[in-house]
Amino acid sequence: MELSPLESIKLFSQKISFLGKLDKQDFLEDLASTPHHVLGYRKRARLIQYQTSKSVKHNIYIVPSLINQYYVLDLFPGCSLIEELLELGFNVTLLDWQNPRPQDRFASLEEHIFELIDWGFDLSKENSLNEKKWSILGHCIGGTFSIVNQCYHQREDISFINLVTPIDFDNNSILSFWSKKVPLNLNLMVKQWGQIHHEFLQLSFRLMEPMDNIQKYKSLWKKANDRAFLKKYYAIDHWIKDRMDFPGRTYQEFIERFFRENNFIRGILELKGKEIQLHRLKQPVLVVTASGDHIVEENSAKALCGRVEGFVDEIELPGGHIGCLLSQKSRNLLTKKIEEFIEVQYAH
Repeated sequence: MELSPLESIKLFSQKISFLGKLDKQDFLEDLASTPHHVLGYRKRARLIQYQTSKSVKHNIYIVPSLINQYYVLDLFPGCSLIEELLELGFNVTLLDWQNPRPQDRFASLEEHIFELIDWGFDLSKENSLNEKKWSILGHCIGGTFSIVNQCYHQREDISFINLVTPIDFDNNSILSFWSKKVPLNLNLMVKQWGQIHHEFLQLSFRLMEPMDNIQKYKSLWKKANDRAFLKKYYAIDHWIKDRMDFPGRTYQEFIERFFRENNFIRGILELKGKEIQLHRLKQPVLVVTASGDHIVEENSAKALCGRVEGFVDEIELPGGHIGCLLSQKSRNLLTKKIEEFIEVQYAH
């Protein structure tokens, strides 16, 4: 039923008044609140172990993205992939990159891919009762780094879960286009800034989907009286704004070697004096894509298929790059698939 002009004005006034009186902090009290403790610190990073009362059947070491804070994986109770993995009986540890320190502007790609990821994995194993059964879940760039790490080390008895993870950087995504066609002087950026500012990174993602902000506020307006919606809205909004800077040297090396030259998929990526050959990857990988992902294209994530020696399984989730983690339906599909994937790998 269409409202009269007077009724529309009244409704508008009521919603503005209601939203203006809200204390956003009320919706953020249990952000990233799954019980955990810190196992240790190394340079910029810390290692978190989540607490569970379940009998542990398998271990999952999570390597998050370097661009966002990790807690999109543990937003709040009822909207947490980590919480659901614990419920299934997994021991979960997570490498929290944290915000880079001033001296991390000089930290190299190798330090992140090897020193920090290796440290987190080794410490995770030291604090596990069942150290033989392990999977590494890499989120976005964290997944890229984890696969590169494995191609170097060739660890045995391990499987991988690539969660919206780019592998082939020569694709039709806007990020791929910008990295090659926009004449960014990376040397100058690193020299002037030290760290690549999170404002620059955030603007890049906003420009990819300029209508998202309009849609976001439109949804807020429509559901202003829905507290469950508001809780998720403000939690996501807080996470989006809680960005991390990207260490300058690592950013430059990553953009040049992966985005511009696509060295990993070409088999000419050299790290620690050794060529990193993707085709030698023997361990099983679960490739997770999202149907509406405009950041990591399906072809980029699935570039493992047919290129590695090991078994590759796949699942496509509904939602976008972030939305696939926030939807209960998507998380249910994901956790069920992870459980099946791991059970198959360790059935014999």
